[in-house]
Amino acid sequence: MNTMTKLKTLKTLQDKETILIRNFWFYQTEEHSFVHESDVYTWDLCYNTVRDGLSANGEVRMTLEFDREVDGNVTVEAIGLPTKTFAFSKTKKCTSFHVPFRPIYSDIDGELEVTFTVEIYVEVDYILEVRTDFTEYHHIPTDFEIHCENKQCNVHKDVLSKVSPVFEAMLQHNFIEKSCNKLQITDFDFITVQTVLNICYGCPPSELSVELSIKVLHFAEKYLMTDITTELEKVLAYNISIHNFCAVFRYADCLAKTSLYSKCVTFYRTNEKAINTIDDFTALPEPLITKLLKTTFRLETEFDVFMHASENGIPLGIVAKPFSITITTLADFFGIVPYTWNHNIDSLKMKCGQFFQQNKYFIENRFEFKYYSQKIQDSLVCLGRCFQLPTNFHEYYDIPTDFKIQCGNNFYEVHKDVLSKISPVFKAMIQNNVIESSSNKLEIKDFSFETVEIALNYCYERPLSDLSVALVIDVLYFANKYDMIASFVQLEGLLTLMYDVKIDHYAVFRYAEDCGRAGLLPQYLP
Repeated sequence: MNTMTKLKTLKTLQDKETILIRNFWFYQTEEHSFVHESDVYTWDLCYNTVRDGLSANGEVRMTLEFDREVDGNVTVEAIGLPTKTFAFSKTKKCTSFHVPFRPIYSDIDGELEVTFTVEIYVEVDYILEVRTDFTEYHHIPTDFEIHCENKQCNVHKDVLSKVSPVFEAMLQHNFIEKSCNKLQITDFDFITVQTVLNICYGCPPSELSVELSIKVLHFAEKYLMTDITTELEKVLAYNISIHNFCAVFRYADCLAKTSLYSKCVTFYRTNEKAINTIDDFTALPEPLITKLLKTTFRLETEFDVFMHASENGIPLGIVAKPFSITITTLADFFGIVPYTWNHNIDSLKMKCGQFFQQNKYFIENRFEFKYYSQKIQDSLVCLGRCFQLPTNFHEYYDIPTDFKIQCGNNFYEVHKDVLSKISPVFKAMIQNNVIESSSNKLEIKDFSFETVEIALNYCYERPLSDLSVALVIDVLYFANKYDMIASFVQLEGLLTLMYDVKIDHYAVFRYAEDCGRAGLLPQYLP
């Protein structure tokens, strides 16, 4: 983490010049200068009132020249004229137009005294100065110790109470044992503790890095030392860079610093490509990156985040784990299909196939679909067929259920009639009272609830959750045990379609052998 650069802030340098203009002729000042430490900034000004110097609207032209590019402003004042301030940014020469020459100047008798106040901003090392009223305590014996990392700082209880309401409460309400008069701090390093106390005593460090300032802010936030947090957060916002962005952003998000968070969002929007390549950025928690992307680019859904991440090279977890993506609109579908086939993501292919089958009429008539390669079109058609059941059990949606299947602590409510139609095994169990009639419940222990739920959702033509190859195989084992495989042949076709994907071929081969599905074997033989 490259956050050891010293904190910087802006210092305003000011210079003034008053000129007396007679007969409204142009006036050029002599060279002036700002002096900061050993650095000298020179400037001069031309206030041009002659006809050639006026703007198209008859305004007086004013030109400032510097010996280097600077940021700042110039304020122009004169008795009888409105005061105006003109800002400039990163320029060596700036031209502005003051007030109209007529009628204002014509009302002035012969001469005009004009004052120019020029300010420029220079970057300087930042020194945090919060309190100066505790310097007198240097001559008073200390009465308290703060221990950290086998080191200690000797301080005054009175000072601790005045800078922190938390310390004040701890001292007043006996949270700290009076007999020892010391406090052990274990959640901050000694440098952080020492820096905070030096600031409180009016002895701030001459150099303060971004890394240390964030630690100081965390300490000050915990102990409610608002003098430090208010001042230091302003400077931290000015010092955001590509290399320290992640550290500053983590702090702003963790402690809900809305103003600083907003500054981070603005900075990221401008510097996204550079920040995305930093190791610290890719190491951020995936939810935090998602939150940043949604806030910065006003993305609403996980799909929007997914697409933005994929287009901008962000290795977000949802790119590697597509189960979080939900395809709900045609725009989602047409946006995700090219990416899915280019990156060969099998579980997303299944979602695309299911959405295609449910919206086939609308999709096939869209120019986007016709623009796809023949391979993608054929794959979507084949995948869609896998989600097309030869049953019509969706008509049971409005009929009260009369049976429950239990897996662990979870229950799936179904209809006996549906179970009897899809499975001769279930039909025999129900008719021959293998299942206790009074309970109308069957407990399944050899399959997970997820497997049973997907199998029955498939029968009811309900939306399916993410289907991995392993889960498809488990569902097919379930279907084979209860003699439902005829209804699941289409689902079995998914294994054939995904033959070119890196999957557990042995698991498919074992399923084909165990369940006598010889038609699958040629696909998986060497």
